Amino acid sequence: MIHEEYKFTVDNNKQLVYTRLTFNSNNWKKLSGKEGKSNNPNSFEGKYHFGFEEWLFNESTLINVKKYAFIQGVASSSIKRKSPKELILFAINSIIKERLHIATIKK
Repeated sequence: MIHEEYKFTVDNNKQLVYTRLTFNSNNWKKLSGKEGKSNNPNSFEGKYHFGFEEWLFNESTLINVKKYAFIQGVASSSIKRKSPKELILFAINSIIKERLHIATIKK
């Protein structure tokens, strides 16, 4: 089950965490504009038409071959304290209501 408040779910038995990223049509390497973003005018991406995750896979921001990134669904929840083995990233295209598996980050 995905909790809309935090956009995440935790499977404690498998130590999996699912979290939603803002939709991006440029493979999360650069901004992709308003298309496919949340239609909720009260959400961050609804107001500003971007999410900080939109640069998640931009390799020009690597530091010593490591990627440091901000993922809102992790930052605004208790996930940080749970230390999951896997973080599963997905996005929703609001136009066609399609859910996309983006990546799985393993510890």
